Amino acid sequence: LLGIHTEETRIERDAGTPVFIAALFIIARTWKQPRCPSADEWIRKLWYIYTMEYYSAIKKNTFESVLMRWMKLEPIYRVK
Repeated sequence: LLGIHTEETRIERDAGTPVFIAALFIIARTWKQPRCPSADEWIRKLWYIYTMEYYSAIKKNTFESVLMRWMKLEPIYRVK
């Protein structure tokens, strides 16, 4: 009985194969979609970059150049 398959068993077993393949294509399609970061995630990353530049500028005494660079970005933040 083990290892003996009838035609009916093969048909039932093979019936799920197209559904499985379709599911794999759907999963692969969603994995390849470009992911846009949420606003909260974007702000956290920007704040991290700002903080790291700020502290490295304090160490090097080049605070003015970092401040001027971030001041140029200020109008972008105020756009609604």
